[in-house]
Amino acid sequence: MVDAVVLELASGNLCPNSKGAGLVSDKVCPECRTTSIEPITDRRRALAMGTDSSADTRRWKPVYEWLLAELHQAGEVAMRRFSRALSNADWAEQPRAA
Repeated sequence: MVDAVVLELASGNLCPNSKGAGLVSDKVCPECRTTSIEPITDRRRALAMGTDSSADTRRWKPVYEWLLAELHQAGEVAMRRFSRALSNADWAEQPRAA
């Protein structure tokens, strides 16, 4: 499941409904559920996980979507921290010893 979620995140397909923002009119996007990425069908997700049983969808779908949202959020946080580190936003010049 983790591999399938990571592949979905890495695909870079932005949600056309929220235009990659995860929100529509300041509300949770019903299509992507704030993940900002284009929703993939349950069948495609099941195949990515190596299962084709639609009967199992009830079991794995909530966990899959939770993991997708958590990893997406963690990636966003990491991206902001990395960007801040590259911009030296928190860097203050230190006095040099003579």
